[in-house]
Amino acid sequence: MKKIVDILVLDADAARGAERCAGLAGVGLESVEVQARNVTSSGELAQAMIGSTVSAVVLHLAGEGEAGIDQEVLTRFARQAAKVAILVISPPVDIDRELEWVHRGVQDVLPESISATDLLRNLLLAMERKRLLSDAHEALRLEQENVVKMQGFVDELVGFATRSATGSR
Repeated sequence: MKKIVDILVLDADAARGAERCAGLAGVGLESVEVQARNVTSSGELAQAMIGSTVSAVVLHLAGEGEAGIDQEVLTRFARQAAKVAILVISPPVDIDRELEWVHRGVQDVLPESISATDLLRNLLLAMERKRLLSDAHEALRLEQENVVKMQGFVDELVGFATRSATGSR
C-alpha cells in the first residue's frame, strides 16, 4: 500500500507552482503517492491547511517578499502546523537569513534549481525528521506528566513511590 503524501506549494507565480507540483507528482516512487497542489498567497495557504492532511509545505520565495510571506506569518504558521514539514526554495541568500528561517520553523532551504526528484527526497526526509521530533516531544510531555504524578506519591522516608493514585498503601 502506498503512503499518500499531501504537499502544498506556495508560489506567487501560478504557472511555476503548477509546474513544480506536476514535477513532484510525476516522480515515480513505489512506496509513495504524491498529491501536490499550488497556492499563490499565504491567505490561500492558511485556508488550504484548515482540516487538511497536509504533510509538507514548500514555500517558493523567488524574490524578496514575492510570495507574501513575512516572518510573523512564517512563525505563526510553523506553530499552528507543528507536524507539517516546511521547506523553502529560494535564490541564494545569506546564511543569517537561512538560520532565521530555520529558527522560525523551516526544516530546509533549497536552491531554485532543485530537481523534482531531489525536492521530493528532501521533503520525505524533512517529514520524517518532523515526525520523529513530534514523537519525541509527545514522549517528553508524557514523561513530565508521569513525574508530576509520581512526585505526589514518593515516600520521603524511603525515597520511592509507595502509594497508589488512590492513596492506599
